[in-house]
Amino acid sequence: MVDIQIVFDAGSSRDGDALGIAMLTNSLLADGANGDDAD
Repeated sequence: MVDIQIVFDAGSSRDGDALGIAMLTNSLLADGANGDDAD
């Protein structure tokens, strides 16, 4: 199995220490899922 991750210097990667829209979306999805994961 191969795991490849590509990160571009754009969007949330340029936010630095500030929480961006990706963090907001992730937080909303996690809260809406009531702690359930993909399994």
